Formats: sequence, C-alpha cells, structure tokens
Amino acid sequence: MKIIKNKKIYETYQKILPSFKDLIKKNSENPSPYWAEEVIGFDYIFDASPLIINKLRHHCYHLTGESPYTYRNHHNFKLDQFKSKLDLLKSISSEDLFVGEPDILGGFGFNIDGEMVNKDTLKFFECIIALNKSLSAKNQTFKRLIITYVRLGQDGVVLLIITQLYFQIQSM
Repeated sequence: MKIIKNKKIYETYQKILPSFKDLIKKNSENPSPYWAEEVIGFDYIFDASPLIINKLRHHCYHLTGESPYTYRNHHNFKLDQFKSKLDLLKSISSEDLFVGEPDILGGFGFNIDGEMVNKDTLKFFECIIALNKSLSAKNQTFKRLIITYVRLGQDGVVLLIITQLYFQIQSM
C-alpha cells in the first residue's frame, strides 16, 4: 500500500486549525441539535494525523454523501453513465468549463479523458453552465473563477467552508 504524504498540506492544516476551531466554537455556542450532531461526526478532524489530512476528501462523506467506495474499480460498470452525462453537459456548454475532481487531499472519481469525474463534479458543472448561460444573457462573462469548496449535504447546497473564492465578472 502506497501512502502519500504531503508535508506542506499538513503544515497548512496545523496553521489554520486554531482559526477553524474558533469558527466552530463561535458558531456552536447555541447549536441546533442537527449542528451539534454534525460537529460530533467530524470532531476527530481537529486532531487528525497527516495520513487523514492527506485523504481529507475521503472523510467528507457525511458532508457530501460521496465516498471513494462508489468509484472503485469494481464499480466501473457505472463509468458509461458518468461519461454520458459529462458528454451531454459538454455538448450544451459553448466553453470548456468542466473542472475535474482534484487528486490533492484524496480526491476520487472515475477517470474520464484524464479527469476525475464524480457526482459532485457533474453537479458543479451543471451549476457553472447555468451561471455562464445566465451571464451570457446579460452580456457578461467569467474573467477568472477559482473556487475551493466543500459541499454541504446531499441536496447540493454548496459552501460550508470556502478557503478561496475569487469571482470577477467582466462586462463585455
């Protein structure tokens, strides 16, 4: 078994951990029963080893509903469904807006044309296409879009933690 270790990622985790703990504590002073239960579900992340941090995406299943198990080789019979959906979405987008699952932090998905594709990447692609079409109708376009995300819940609500967001719309 090959264990991938990325020292810089773990150092970044250690650097932002105090701020993240403060954020959780601040928002958990009078938590709803739902939020209290969710925090208990991932409190081990506050004292995680480098191995867990390097596979952090594997530990987001209670936030996203997705896990790497769904994309293991014995599930390759589903690959054609994902490819068909990706091809359909690409056919309705006039621009190359698809962003595959990054492999950093243990990203997972089916390898389709060199990109990792999973339910999350397809849902986000749908949203980006809709946003792009909406902007096009207003004669606007993306100038630059960089989003780092954690998806909240299986209902597709995005943005629990945004570590970086730079979104600028440039009028044509």
